[in-house]
Amino acid sequence: MPADTLKQLFDFLKDNRIYNKEVQQAFYRSVILPYQSPNDKIISLLHLEILMN
Repeated sequence: MPADTLKQLFDFLKDNRIYNKEVQQAFYRSVILPYQSPNDKIISLLHLEILMN
């Protein structure tokens, strides 16, 4: 990947850091919200990690 493209990508991520964090938090919140116990929430996140890989 050319250095200019990497710089543009890095600049984009840096400029949108707050928005990206909000999107990630909303997504993970939606994954764990249906579960009550911390154990169930962790298991839900672990299953998500397995599905994404």
